Amino acid sequence: MAHLSYVGNVASWDPTTLGRTRELLRETVHACDTLGVDLLVVHAGAAGPQGRGAALRTAAETFRLAVHQAEEVRLLVELMAGTSGAVASLPHEAEELLAEVGDDQLGLCLDTAHLFAAGVALHDPAGVAALSDELRGRALAPRLALVHANDSVFERGARRDRHADIGDGLIGTDGWRALVNDPLIGSVPWMLETPGDVDRQRADIALLRSLRER
Repeated sequence: MAHLSYVGNVASWDPTTLGRTRELLRETVHACDTLGVDLLVVHAGAAGPQGRGAALRTAAETFRLAVHQAEEVRLLVELMAGTSGAVASLPHEAEELLAEVGDDQLGLCLDTAHLFAAGVALHDPAGVAALSDELRGRALAPRLALVHANDSVFERGARRDRHADIGDGLIGTDGWRALVNDPLIGSVPWMLETPGDVDRQRADIALLRSLRER
């Protein structure tokens, strides 16, 4: 798995930035194919001073071009933290973006800190179940290919993207237990993007595994 450099913005309003982003994405797709990378994660994009509708169309065209250039690697759009101008942070916005792209090869990556920041009640098992049901109801379940497992420094709905180590944030044990045991969300690969060192990340992985019901 790989992640596009954060300097790119697939929805950029600036022609120079957009052109550079699309070239960066094209080169990254080709590198992933050469190296045998399975999944490439790309943020959904930020609208900036333009309206979200225009940003949505620009992001969709960027993703469409990249998917058509890929031979083996599968591209995944990562939902953002609900910050101002985000093209897609919630499932209904993901559904809209994927429909605009119009290519079933484009997959979905969920980031737990981003979802929590965008207002999804991941601290509550009922909220996790509601998210899972919504993903199925919007036909996003087959698209889900990866979860970035990150706790959140800030409270639910804060629309601020600050990752914490597992158990040090506000999602809480009940939320993590519901997430790892959800038949859909817990069935795809998970990756940490937590701030701790290697030893702390090993502890985070062990904690998540301990919550898994056998």
